[in-house]
Amino acid sequence: MTLRCDVPYISKSSTLLWIKETDQTSNTTLVYNNSAYIILHNVDENSEGIYYCILQEDGSTKTVINRTLSVNQYSESKKLTIYRQSSSHSDLLLICKSKKKYHRLMWTLESRPNSKAVLIAVEKGGEVQVKGPIKPGGKTSTTYDSQIFILHISSVKFNYSGTYRCIVDDQNTFYTTTILRTIRVSAEPPGGVLRNQSVVLTCEVSNVSDSVKLVWLRMQGNRAVLVKQQMLNEKKKKKLLTVNVNSLSSNLLRWQCAVFTENTLRTVAPITISLISSATNAPRRSTETSTSPNQDTLTQESHIQTVILVTCAVTIIVLILLGLLVFKCWRKTFIGHDTVLNFQKEEEELHYASVTVAGCSQGDTQGAESWLKPNARSKIVANLKVQRGSDVTLRCDVPLFSESSTLLWIKDTGQTSNTTLVYNNSAYIILHNVDDHSEGIYYCKWIENGSVDTVINHTLIVTPYAEGKKHTIYRQSSSHSDLLLIFKSKKKYQRLMWIWESKRHSTTELIAVEKGGEVQVKGPIKLGQKTSTTYNGQFFILHISPVKFNYDGTYRCIPNDNDSPYTTTTLHTIRVSAEPSGGVLRNQSVVLTCEVSDVSDSVTLVWLRMEGNVMVLVKEQILNETNNKILLTVNVSSLQSDLLDWQCAVFTENTLRAVASVSSSSSTTDAAAGKITVVIVVTLFAGVLLGVLVYYWYRKQMPASEESEPVYMNISKTMNDRAQSYNTVGNRNPRPEVHLHNMHDWIYSKTVFKQNLYFKKSNHVYLKL
Repeated sequence: MTLRCDVPYISKSSTLLWIKETDQTSNTTLVYNNSAYIILHNVDENSEGIYYCILQEDGSTKTVINRTLSVNQYSESKKLTIYRQSSSHSDLLLICKSKKKYHRLMWTLESRPNSKAVLIAVEKGGEVQVKGPIKPGGKTSTTYDSQIFILHISSVKFNYSGTYRCIVDDQNTFYTTTILRTIRVSAEPPGGVLRNQSVVLTCEVSNVSDSVKLVWLRMQGNRAVLVKQQMLNEKKKKKLLTVNVNSLSSNLLRWQCAVFTENTLRTVAPITISLISSATNAPRRSTETSTSPNQDTLTQESHIQTVILVTCAVTIIVLILLGLLVFKCWRKTFIGHDTVLNFQKEEEELHYASVTVAGCSQGDTQGAESWLKPNARSKIVANLKVQRGSDVTLRCDVPLFSESSTLLWIKDTGQTSNTTLVYNNSAYIILHNVDDHSEGIYYCKWIENGSVDTVINHTLIVTPYAEGKKHTIYRQSSSHSDLLLIFKSKKKYQRLMWIWESKRHSTTELIAVEKGGEVQVKGPIKLGQKTSTTYNGQFFILHISPVKFNYDGTYRCIPNDNDSPYTTTTLHTIRVSAEPSGGVLRNQSVVLTCEVSDVSDSVTLVWLRMEGNVMVLVKEQILNETNNKILLTVNVSSLQSDLLDWQCAVFTENTLRAVASVSSSSSTTDAAAGKITVVIVVTLFAGVLLGVLVYYWYRKQMPASEESEPVYMNISKTMNDRAQSYNTVGNRNPRPEVHLHNMHDWIYSKTVFKQNLYFKKSNHVYLKL
């Protein structure tokens, strides 16, 4: 039994765990992707109770969800599928408990079809007869009371996988059936590795009946971080997933391989890598001392040999470094620095690469995947032949992607803008509606620490005709998305029409055209500008732009009113939205929704967030035809980045089919708020400037007597002039006599309160008014 608890976001200081009633449960198995998983193995009456999912954050504790578990007492005619790690400490309990009493009972194992082996047999009151190759564990029942018997297997080995059946009385009556899948994890080299030495981790499952997802996780503290994942099914020859860690450090030691079926965690297989020092295997030095002359001579000789060996080693290392330095200088001189465009002169060290082609059909197959494991210092060239009009996805893998690394696709001599996604140590490129212009050589470039490596390059060849072929295409429903439906035939046809069939509409004729005639538009879908205006009997393009969400369905090109279509294209549309839709402020919560119009096979929806130059997984879900709502939502409680940094990716098996970005209209309103702030600041600045100009103009219009500029007067000269004026006109009115020393004292007294009120120059006193 697997219980899962989801929260919108887990910070570094948060803890998410499962608790049973009042005691913490040791089975809190995994904290990954904002979810806490708990696996209860072989549930019985002791497993019953209430389970609480607790979120501890900033000193507060909150119950996210609680579940009450009740166990059925009997499991007659039931089928169980159980996953177990192959290890010395894993075990399995096979319980056969019935309400009815049976006289005889036996457990059988069928490891492969028609190969039944009896493990144990027992009769009521009798002794247990061990017959099979598997040794029962210590919890196996010693007697049989005709109603309950337990078969205990410990430890579980990898080859113990198969179908276990409890058979009572009649050998044709299966009381209960348990299917066991085993998982094995390993590290190469197995005995431990030196620091900064590369190691290959492998996770293998014994058998696959339905779709299974293997995930390699690296533990960081108490939570897991996705490193690599892969979908497996019955068609896969190798049921395993490997990850190459080329530089092992102390924080990369705890790893786990998780197994998911749909969205249910089935088991977790941990592995811990041991770091060893270079002196671990060195011979131990004897603790006993000896004063023997022979031993002293031997000790001196061993010291001399050690010095000689160390000197030789240092000399060799210096020569190697000098050779590398000379080689580097030679490359810079004769080859140049532009290694990105100089494809023909490169020799790259390849680690691991894969190419996934979507729409490259072979028979009824809708996708083909080619795994390439090159030798070191080799260049891989893959020739890919794809169908005209289909979507092609190319994928390039590297072992480990650091923050300083760059992984991108380049076509021929120019960077291709279709480098769609860098996620999970892989770079994806989607080529939409491939035609003659899509042909060429595509290079996957890995740039790290100033060096450029070509991980893989391959030549894309487009078939000239696609008669009788079927394509499945995914498109985002947006104003800038479009779809090209291409008809190209070697044979000439007089008439041609495109029809559309969807669940919402019956068969609808979109366009019809005859050779040399005008195009008759009949359907409800508006045609784009790239739609052909004439038809020459062999070539015609139907362009749909923009693509709306309800445009999903099946598009068929039918020539000469034939019953069989020339080509068939199935369109699935994707719609992303943010709620509230009018934009949100930073640190405000928002709900992101990604919806697909229709699902025919298993589809994985993934919400990704941009961090630096790579995408980080936030939430994912596997959808199929049984799901009522074909969508995935994520609740972001505190938005710290622009919504344009979020993308919804659609995968079928391990093939990226489409990437849908949140539209700019749904982006955060910080930009609008910033614009408003700028407008307010500019308005205030303009107001202040206008006030200054008005004040300056007002001062210019004032009379000179009202100006506030200081006026300096020669007091002595002024008084003499006034006295002469009075004597001249004969004015005999008495005037107060002005004494300069009194004026000087008064002015000087004022300087106590206000400095610079006057100053003296050339025996004259000047007053500043």
